[in-house]
Amino acid sequence: MMSQYIAEHPGEDTSKLTQEELWKKAASWYSSSDQKVVNKVDFAVRRFLSGDRPVYSNEKIEEEISKLREVRNSIIDACLTKDKWGNYQLYYDPSQYKYVKPLNPRTSGGKINDVREDGKPVFRKLTDGGFEMSTDIEELTRQIADEEVMIGVGLGERSFAYKSGEKAPIAKLDPESTGNYNEAGYGHSGKIYYIATTVNGDRRAIQLFEKKFKDSIEKVEAEYVEESILPNGKIAEGETPTISEFILRLVTDTISDDVFEGMPVRYIPQFKKQLLKILVNADHSTWVRAKNESKQQHFAQKQFFFDDETGDLIIALPDQNGVYKHTKFNIKDIRSDENVRKIIIAAISNNLHWNTDRTMMVDMMPAEFLECLRQVFKNDDTLTEYKIAGIDDLTFKKSDLFKDDLSYKEVSLAAWMFATGKLLTSVGDTIFDSPFVYADGAVSADPAGNVLKEIEQGAE
Repeated sequence: MMSQYIAEHPGEDTSKLTQEELWKKAASWYSSSDQKVVNKVDFAVRRFLSGDRPVYSNEKIEEEISKLREVRNSIIDACLTKDKWGNYQLYYDPSQYKYVKPLNPRTSGGKINDVREDGKPVFRKLTDGGFEMSTDIEELTRQIADEEVMIGVGLGERSFAYKSGEKAPIAKLDPESTGNYNEAGYGHSGKIYYIATTVNGDRRAIQLFEKKFKDSIEKVEAEYVEESILPNGKIAEGETPTISEFILRLVTDTISDDVFEGMPVRYIPQFKKQLLKILVNADHSTWVRAKNESKQQHFAQKQFFFDDETGDLIIALPDQNGVYKHTKFNIKDIRSDENVRKIIIAAISNNLHWNTDRTMMVDMMPAEFLECLRQVFKNDDTLTEYKIAGIDDLTFKKSDLFKDDLSYKEVSLAAWMFATGKLLTSVGDTIFDSPFVYADGAVSADPAGNVLKEIEQGAE
């Protein structure tokens, strides 16, 4: 592919480009060419275009094979002797052989143990084991703050470093910190990462999954959406709404105060406001200009907020070409048209997830929110948890947030999200598996430990 690129660009001086730079230029040229040409790109280039690990040139592959051969030969030389004509003796002294040892043995970090069933990721909480996270939320809050548990956030394409041609960085979760975890890998914009340490001390960034507002990874179709909240904002008897339907009612303030059973009426408006902030990023900061939507689909897909002045709900929906663009629905239509509500509920289910704004995550749970919950537990001391609208994901345990005297615990939103499964992983209890041992060569020693022969080759 590179030779074809050079042939097609005779006026360009490529002699000063590194192998990787030339690969990138050639790959970019192929991807913008006629589809028939793209289909001819070999497997290695397809890996490169898909964002997989950088591929090696034929010269680099031959170099690595040569190094492996050197390792093999060094082991043979350490084990066997040659006759006066330089031929290996096809026998060895067992007492000598047992003293052959690897030269500078080291262990690789292994690969991330991604658990899947039928090709689909198996999600679990990070507090279930393997990630050294405490199951006590107060202690987990301290671990995150002290960086005993290292959490990062990707800055992605919007970062200055990326625009300057560097790798998209992974910043520390605390927005006040200037530190980063760039040595651990790349950081996609807004994604949360657990920074793991391998057995050889290297750091690896493991991208976490934000829990979406649906029960499976399958797409939710609007025509199959069923509502459980009545026009008056109350929940139909014997039914439990989906969290997506609840969010629609919460953001448009069309849910009855009766849903917040056990909470003093005067606390409910503040509670709804704080709950929405914890649930989802639903403000004007999600807005993407129309001219940028097609280029920034990752951001365009997350547009969601309610304009109190106009009564318009803004949410992203795909057009006929699958490109997400913002769409407006007026509150009058939302109230009166069941099909409009179903479209919005499906979009919330498919596109949105629990709010992972880094500023909110490092802060303690809002005092205004906790005070509302405290009133519930104060009024009924037999309660051990407060479940809103019967929705499991909207369950707040008293022991997680309050001490015995109902004073607030020091609990960060990040710690609460990890403990309650709002941030998930598909990595197993053993984070890394399949490590291997490698060495620079072999050492032959006599029974006394004196080195007889040392052959080094410096393989990568």
